[in-house]
Amino acid sequence: LGLPPVITRGCNFDEVGASGSGIVVDGGEDALADALLKFCTDSEARGLAALKARELVVAKFTWPIVARQMLATYEARLRTRRP
Repeated sequence: LGLPPVITRGCNFDEVGASGSGIVVDGGEDALADALLKFCTDSEARGLAALKARELVVAKFTWPIVARQMLATYEARLRTRRP
């Protein structure tokens, strides 16, 4: 399945925390160390977060999904383009 992420709020990847697919910390060495230790020592939490991370990626971040989103963005921009 892979490994769930440990990120800081500065990553601006709100989906990680909202989906439970990883741990989002405010930053600082202690917070990062605690989050990493959690995943290193709690295989159940690590496994569940890894599963949720995979589900998140499959639902929102595969190439076909991202390509459709980009195409929709470009098409919307072209519709609002001024002559």
